[in-house]
Amino acid sequence: MADRLSGRVRAILVALVAAVTIAGVTPALAVLCTGPEGFGTCHRKIRPHVGEFPFAVTVSESENRVIVVDLFNGLGYKYPRANISNDPIIFSGPLPSPVTYSGIAYTPADELFWVATTDGGGSHTLVQSSLAGVMIAEFPLTSPGGGYIGDISYNSDTMTFWGCDLESDMYFEFNPDGTLTGVDFLSPAIAYGADAFGTGIAVATLAGTKVLDIPMGIPSQLQPTEVRRFDTSGTEIGQVYQLSAATSPSQAWVTGIAYTSTGSQPTPTEFVVDAIGNFLYEVPVLEQSINHVTNLTCTVTDTNAVDLSWVNNQTYAGIRVMRDGLVLETLTFGAESFTDTTADEGTHTYVIQVMQTSSSPWTASLSCDAVTGPGRLLTAVAHQGSNPFGIAVDEDNDEVYVLDLDGQLHRYTRTLDYIGAEATLAAGSTLTGLTIMGGELYMVDATLGQLIRATNPTPGPVTLLESVPFQSPLGGAVGGISFDETTGTFWAVDVSQNIYFQFNADGSLVADSSISFSAGNGNGNGVTSIGATGLIDITAGSTGSPIVDRVVRLDGAGAEQMFEYDVTPTTQAGFVNGLVYTDEGFNGDPGEYLVGNDTNVIYAISLLSQGAPFVRGDVNGDGTINLIDATFHLQVLFGTTSPTFTCADALDVDDDGILALPDVIYSLAFLFTGGPPPPAPFPACEIDPTDDANSCDTFDGC
Repeated sequence: MADRLSGRVRAILVALVAAVTIAGVTPALAVLCTGPEGFGTCHRKIRPHVGEFPFAVTVSESENRVIVVDLFNGLGYKYPRANISNDPIIFSGPLPSPVTYSGIAYTPADELFWVATTDGGGSHTLVQSSLAGVMIAEFPLTSPGGGYIGDISYNSDTMTFWGCDLESDMYFEFNPDGTLTGVDFLSPAIAYGADAFGTGIAVATLAGTKVLDIPMGIPSQLQPTEVRRFDTSGTEIGQVYQLSAATSPSQAWVTGIAYTSTGSQPTPTEFVVDAIGNFLYEVPVLEQSINHVTNLTCTVTDTNAVDLSWVNNQTYAGIRVMRDGLVLETLTFGAESFTDTTADEGTHTYVIQVMQTSSSPWTASLSCDAVTGPGRLLTAVAHQGSNPFGIAVDEDNDEVYVLDLDGQLHRYTRTLDYIGAEATLAAGSTLTGLTIMGGELYMVDATLGQLIRATNPTPGPVTLLESVPFQSPLGGAVGGISFDETTGTFWAVDVSQNIYFQFNADGSLVADSSISFSAGNGNGNGVTSIGATGLIDITAGSTGSPIVDRVVRLDGAGAEQMFEYDVTPTTQAGFVNGLVYTDEGFNGDPGEYLVGNDTNVIYAISLLSQGAPFVRGDVNGDGTINLIDATFHLQVLFGTTSPTFTCADALDVDDDGILALPDVIYSLAFLFTGGPPPPAPFPACEIDPTDDANSCDTFDGC
């Protein structure tokens, strides 16, 4: 398969085939239609595809057949529209092998149009054939986005076709001779990064008007997860259905979709093909009587307020805003924004609901997540290179460096203004890690198993100084690295073995320094030292999830600190590969920079916490400081109890930013030996005046 595709499409399909082969495929999570059938809320039929890699689908109205085309074997399969469970008629496509078919469409002239490639996807041909697959004519076809073209669909009103560019997430109109009409638009999911997932297109009918139904997903979802409806100018109508209602959402990879006014029942239907699971689905799409809101965004301000904005698609009797399942406000129609000033620090889910008439139920519409406090997104900037992996901050020159997998080094200011790129290092190698120590660059060459030391001129070409053998103690693939000021050594992550270990500047390993983090799930590629604290932050995944979804803080022995933040709501990336801490980040305060490899974006993150008022040292939050607090504190540090903490700041008794045994000693000295009192806030309840990464969400003692 891989030899017959190129670029990003090959990488996507190969990775997904491997992932699903391991996981296994079952449609058990799909919802069977058992009552009234709505807009994509269930399926009527599911069947395994007879072929081997279904990629495109259309409906032959005159034959009453659903035609599925395999990507690689050159064959088409005609399933009975009235019952796709019955065996299909198999026929050959119009071109001789080897050929790849990625799209097919039926026209009322009883003809088929195929999207074909014979050179691995470098160029496309639009092939016109009879219903039997006999070629009539062929025409060159190129997407305006210049990428790989997937499924196509015919608009009988305009006698034109719509196509899907899988690589640029663009949808475009073209004529039967392959010439472009000049009408095209980008998927709204592209706003989240380069690797959004727009994978097919169907011309549908809504109230007698032609519309477009498109399967799509955002980068962190790793696959198409919903079908959104647009008008032919590219404006969202506000109708959407989740593919999980018809497919197995954790494994299906939808590539093609076809609309027909009559399926197995005389109502509008869409047939959906799952290329990875090798299934064909029949999904009812009865017209909705309501268009929901669209374009919902959640933006967190520097005061931790959350600004929501959206677009209304029709007149509603009411609109309401919910946060984490609770109603915040009910608004009159016309409102298209709301500001929430009451959210605690952490991750929150906001939902906009609409009521069509005063007697209608509230209908859930769009949702968005927002991170307030530590983890708040300050800005996101498109990376000027490609395949970014390593990231470092040059504290002396106030610059941020991003290292691409191919060795190209890019320089940015702290505010992520682009400065330029330096000469490529170690051509043919794979550079995965980057850090700075003593004014020099240290990089990991994962291909050759070397640690590279190089000059750090500003500006000017990077010059290799030396390379030494370097590998993980478990022999796995090494990802990110970071210099540790407290020990004068470096931290690195073994991505494949899910361990973090220390090494010296000569590449030698520090004995007995390896730590593991089971909740990392093998996804983390980033590691960064936190100044001179001896702590590290790592990018981590969660059990059962294939993506990096949070940053977690550990001490040098691998013990979790009471600090972490979610990255998915702010980055929408599935693969956050690079991570670096700095005392003076994007806005001059402590922060971190993250790199999304799949989105090709650099993110500036705030680590500051305004937090709730608290009293430092009042660990149990009962309003007094005594021996009970010290005892409770020890239980927390040594894991002999499992209390729930919402104010880590109260435990930082000496206010050094580190939660450790010296905090307990400080408390005991104050209580019994005349030691100094805890720093502010003490003894009154106040906001923490110290800028550090500890937070206080709520505190019962005030």
